[in-house]
Amino acid sequence: MKGIIRSSLRSIVQRLLWSEICQISDLKSNFSTLEDELNLLKIKSSALSPSIDESLVFRKNTDDFIYDEIFVIGSGPSLLDLTQEEKNYISSKTSVAMNRYILYWDLIGIWPQFIFMADAIGIGKKAFKQVELKLLNTEKKLPIFILENYFKSFVHPNLLSIFFIRDTSKGENLKWANSLNENIFYRRGSLTCLLNVLAILRIAPVIKLIGIDLNRGGTFFDSELNRYPELINPWDQEAKAKNVHATVGEVYGWKGSMLDHWPDLNKNLVNAGIKVYCCNRDSLLVQSDLSEYRPIIT
Repeated sequence: MKGIIRSSLRSIVQRLLWSEICQISDLKSNFSTLEDELNLLKIKSSALSPSIDESLVFRKNTDDFIYDEIFVIGSGPSLLDLTQEEKNYISSKTSVAMNRYILYWDLIGIWPQFIFMADAIGIGKKAFKQVELKLLNTEKKLPIFILENYFKSFVHPNLLSIFFIRDTSKGENLKWANSLNENIFYRRGSLTCLLNVLAILRIAPVIKLIGIDLNRGGTFFDSELNRYPELINPWDQEAKAKNVHATVGEVYGWKGSMLDHWPDLNKNLVNAGIKVYCCNRDSLLVQSDLSEYRPIIT
């Protein structure tokens, strides 16, 4: 974990304007240890455009979890059924939103602390640029990106990012990663990648899934697709026509399901001291007895 932090910090520092940061002293030439890096960031934290959560970077024991729970926000239609009380509760906690959620977040009203994007194929690059543009023009606290390495060449230097490796050349990777320097676990859906990354980062011992329906096609923003017509996903449209989710149905020539190796994924999470719950009783995860149901507010 220390290596992950070191790598992330170096990436951050490379993006800063050294001429402005190093006016206090010649810190640049004395930048030899992790402690020096941390101290520089503390001294000049105002130079960082993103609002970095210091608990993620400056904690002493990296084996400890940072938060008590984190919500993973998908794009399922069930998000439209959330009560205001549930939305308020989620907003008071830590959350990571997946893929295009942030482009339509106003329909739900939950602004996340992290944004995860892993689908570089298809509309992935176009979606990323729209997400990036939205963040660069918001007055809200900037989330931290969790991104597939592919996006490293495109991300704006003012957006704090954590990168992971996903090799999709063989269609899947069923070996669990214990470091961001390793190829992340992957089976069909990018949710499998995210769960592996959250385990590596030691974010929380409890992960609650919302908007991870998987029991039908469609998204919570189907009525607003005309906002970004260039982001209409052909395999999502095919899945919707078949009333299946693209990660579990046989669409676009893909075979098998994201859930085929869910027991293996879950075993690795349990070994890491992490429990995953689904907050939708009708989710295919719950209906297939692959995940335990737990209400949002506990």
